Amino acid sequence: MADGAIAAADVVVLPVTMDQWAVPALRKFMRAYAGRVRRGLVVPNRVRARVADDGWAEVIGQEGVIEPPFVLGPPIQESEVLHSFRRPLTAGGAPGAARSTTLAQVDAAAHRALELAER
Repeated sequence: MADGAIAAADVVVLPVTMDQWAVPALRKFMRAYAGRVRRGLVVPNRVRARVADDGWAEVIGQEGVIEPPFVLGPPIQESEVLHSFRRPLTAGGAPGAARSTTLAQVDAAAHRALELAER
């Protein structure tokens, strides 16, 4: 199923958690699919404001970790909103601070994917 989705996609978005398994799994995926992906966006996902996550962010951003056709996209921080919200993030009235932050980060990743698709 993944092969068909990748073949049809203008941009493949890869959400990646920042943990010890992220970089090896990401590199394995990129090696396996690089020839079939037109453009790829690697989005650090569920990033926590901890020193350990900053270290993984530095590793994933180093030259040679993410190779064309993939590029590094904007991160999306860990948020209770993403875990516990029972309706779409965009539903309801004016969003509170946590939902606004999450929406802005998801929006930034989506805009980056659209920019890549338009190339």
